[in-house]
Amino acid sequence: MLNHPASDGEKQARVWWGFSVVTDLEMDLSGVIGFGVELQHLEQKLPWTNLINVLGFGEIILDRKFKVTAIPEGYQLCLVPRKTPAQVQESRALIPENVFSALPGAVFVLDKAGKLCQQNEAAKTLGRIWKGRAYSEGFSLTFPTQPNRFSKLLRAIEDAKKGLGSDLELKLLKPSRVFEYWSASVRPLPEGAGSSSGILIQVFDVSEVKSQVFKTSRENERLRDLALSPSHILRGPLSSIIGLLDLIDAKQLDEENQNLFGYLKPLTKELDRTIRQHAKKMSTFE
Repeated sequence: MLNHPASDGEKQARVWWGFSVVTDLEMDLSGVIGFGVELQHLEQKLPWTNLINVLGFGEIILDRKFKVTAIPEGYQLCLVPRKTPAQVQESRALIPENVFSALPGAVFVLDKAGKLCQQNEAAKTLGRIWKGRAYSEGFSLTFPTQPNRFSKLLRAIEDAKKGLGSDLELKLLKPSRVFEYWSASVRPLPEGAGSSSGILIQVFDVSEVKSQVFKTSRENERLRDLALSPSHILRGPLSSIIGLLDLIDAKQLDEENQNLFGYLKPLTKELDRTIRQHAKKMSTFE
């Protein structure tokens, strides 16, 4: 329900709006249609014939063969042909079924024009993730969800039409704010004389592998921090000890303590050198 501003001196009109979406045969959104009726007309429960007159709609009269027989004055009828896709012909299998069923991963096979002609069950499941439902054979692959993340795949398909193969990684952000990852291989199918009969797309889910790699990387970073921590913790007190030893006058010690002092100072310098070397090695750890 929306309040629409009216001209000066008039009350605002309260209009009840209803909206419908327009989709193509692939159920992708093409547009939105809105229809608004003032609330006063709805409250009066006018029949549709009267509502047409109130709203100022025109009407046409058709015969049984749907030919226009009458158009009231003051109205123009505009007919716009609806765009319908070409009749989808049954595509021939580019890969023999016994070979196709043995291919691992989610497998899509496209013809020369880039239309889907073969897919396995894993590919149908993947289509539900990428698009919301399985892809239909005879149509191109589309990506209404986060299309920018699939631009590399679309480019790889165009390259495959020219005979070039590609390997790429795809990722999609889930509603849970976690990424899913796939490794995709796009290859032209040879036909002869250097031309291609179609395109083979194999997709593998590598989300678990990626998750493990990230986890291992984080653990390595923590291990690196833990390995470096002792060096920082020990060097502070050791530097203080070395500084105090430099202040001690060995001549004021008796002979026995002078001998012990002579061992102590080199040991502290050796320990400082060892800690420095350890820190330098750990700083290169990845």
